[in-house]
Amino acid sequence: MSVLAQRRRARRLARMRVYNLRYLSARRGWGPFHPADEPPQAPVVVATAHNSEQGHDSDGESAEDSSERSGSDMDSESSDQHASDEDSAASDAGSAKEPSSAAPAPAPAPTQPGLPSDAQLYPDWAYLAAIRTIVEANLREAVGPNELNGLLWLDGLRMGSAPMDISEGAPVAADVAEPMVQFGQLKGKERAQSVNLGGPGASKPSVTIPGEGWDWAGVTGVWRRCICWMDYRDLVLHNLSSQFDETSLQEAVRIVPMRLRVASYSPSSVAAYPDRPTIHFEGETAGTSANNQVRKVRGSVSVIADGSVKWAIKLEDSSLNWVSIGVQIGGPTTAMGVLGIWTGASHERVEPLGPFWAWKVG
Repeated sequence: MSVLAQRRRARRLARMRVYNLRYLSARRGWGPFHPADEPPQAPVVVATAHNSEQGHDSDGESAEDSSERSGSDMDSESSDQHASDEDSAASDAGSAKEPSSAAPAPAPAPTQPGLPSDAQLYPDWAYLAAIRTIVEANLREAVGPNELNGLLWLDGLRMGSAPMDISEGAPVAADVAEPMVQFGQLKGKERAQSVNLGGPGASKPSVTIPGEGWDWAGVTGVWRRCICWMDYRDLVLHNLSSQFDETSLQEAVRIVPMRLRVASYSPSSVAAYPDRPTIHFEGETAGTSANNQVRKVRGSVSVIADGSVKWAIKLEDSSLNWVSIGVQIGGPTTAMGVLGIWTGASHERVEPLGPFWAWKVG
């Protein structure tokens, strides 16, 4: 297959996974996580009998060849599950059929019935990879591949690679989100000025933040968030048909600015990470409509069972509330940013959904 054909196939399979209306559930914490009652198993290592001199098993097949063939079979099985219209929860369970002695210890009971605690959540990396595939493909079409170098830079996976606000205090409440600008529109001096929280020479007053903690996730600052969605009728139709053909499917793509600041802290949600308290933040963002109406956002950043960083962003509107839940790729303060899924805050069965990618710019 050509590179273009591979990208088209990967995009179609990613859409089938991400836009699956059956995926999100309370068992997953309404985010890109494995079901709390089905934590991911450690990889199963199958021991094969082999001749110590020749390195072959009883059927004459080398252990290396057997391992390679098994991996290929697993990839094929994963692709078949990926392309089916079955509940994705069954797909997750299918990847961990064999028991393992190295399975994680049971997590604490959930704080609310039916809703798992952060200590019970593990990232669904296959789903997160599908989110990235979709958003990256949409951005390539919307702004061009050259504008994506910063997001695709592998050093962006390093902790501390994102811009950090190390000044004392936080932006005052009067600060509001700047008007929406397209990715890559500002350059040089204009871009530097656009991410200055207080303006040239502006001083920031000290703000008392409730709770004990520190901004270990680098929340405070200016962000960009790319959100994607398809027409709701297409979403339902493609879920029924399982087609998701690129030629007949159109997605909307918007890049909106966010300005966030720490509002308070609370103790870590996972006992193993006491140095990472839960960060509660607030801020502003531009809307996706033509008038770019400024809207309030609030949310939290916390650590989950394996140490990954979970983001929960709630956008408050006069008529509708939307929630975005994601995982920071590479760990806290990485330039790669946060990948996740957005949907209605009420989590009704008919709620639309779509992928998002957020990254810090200042």
